[in-house]
Amino acid sequence: MIKPPPSELSEITRHKQVLGIEDGYDPARLHITVDPLGSEKEWPDPRIDWLNAILTRFLADPFYIEFDRIEENTLRGGGEALRAMRAFRRSLIRHLARSGLILPTRPFNPHVTLAYGQDSDHRVTIDPIGWTVDELLLIRSGDGRHVPFGRWSLIQRQPNLPLF
Repeated sequence: MIKPPPSELSEITRHKQVLGIEDGYDPARLHITVDPLGSEKEWPDPRIDWLNAILTRFLADPFYIEFDRIEENTLRGGGEALRAMRAFRRSLIRHLARSGLILPTRPFNPHVTLAYGQDSDHRVTIDPIGWTVDELLLIRSGDGRHVPFGRWSLIQRQPNLPLF
């Protein structure tokens, strides 16, 4: 899971209010699901410990993402703005597979769900909301709550050199 930092979270919340998207969902729980891992029953504590060990060995650089529209009840972006997010996910899935965790193949359309249980026909272009993703979170999500199990920093492994 990836979460927006506080300043972008405030901007997302402002857009929700302007559009009347309200469902009592705590803004601190807004996130991007990188890949769902299944139901809580499939992940007893020993298996969570195993996954934590796998994720501790995962190395990835921070990357920038950007969203520029609201469609229905989701914050969305496209093209170049989410290319790095897709590459990050592919790298993570390869790492998990090499470690013995094979996830089902599924489409990935990065988004932030703004409300649950509401129908909406919003289709609005907004000023871009973007941030540098610098951590990956392992969260058990369900029954309207998030329980954190791990947090890993994404560390720049090679300096960005200026191009002349």
